[in-house]
Amino acid sequence: MKKVLSLMLIASFVFIGAACTNSNDTKLSDDLVLSSSVVKEGVRGWGVYTNPAYRYELRHPKSWSPEDSGEDGKVAWFTPRGNQVPAVRILSHSNWREQYDLQNFYQNQSVNLLESEYKQEEIEIGGFKGYRFEQVKERAQGDYDAADVIVLDLVDRIIEVELIEINEDSRMLLNSLKFYGNKTVSDLK
Repeated sequence: MKKVLSLMLIASFVFIGAACTNSNDTKLSDDLVLSSSVVKEGVRGWGVYTNPAYRYELRHPKSWSPEDSGEDGKVAWFTPRGNQVPAVRILSHSNWREQYDLQNFYQNQSVNLLESEYKQEEIEIGGFKGYRFEQVKERAQGDYDAADVIVLDLVDRIIEVELIEINEDSRMLLNSLKFYGNKTVSDLK
């Protein structure tokens, strides 16, 4: 009986040890992607930013200053009060005419993130799948060294989110992204 209990105890430790080892093999995006219930509670009382040109909205802390490039909606950035550098920057690219996939899109950019040495993985934000590239240096604009870049292909537009400062607020902002439906070419005429 003691041998059976000993074997069961050893088996339990092996099983628990294996489970702990697997939990350390988490994906990089596990530190960014939050459940919808956590986001819903976390953004309560936050401000709303809407970009009608590229059809998305998100929540941001009321103490953050949202700014954008104007009517074209190509760039939006969100800066915490007292900071000179934004924590999050969003770059929007029209794609309804070209219909690029991400491979073709990045071949036409100055830095092809898909063929770079940066650690990358698939990620899903706002119901769309894309990629996360860790600590991209070529995108830095002097005030910061690097940013994580999340790129989402929404068919008629490509959205790049630069996370310059990764903290609880920027994670909530990223996960609060909601995209309005895609337009077809006939809708745009």
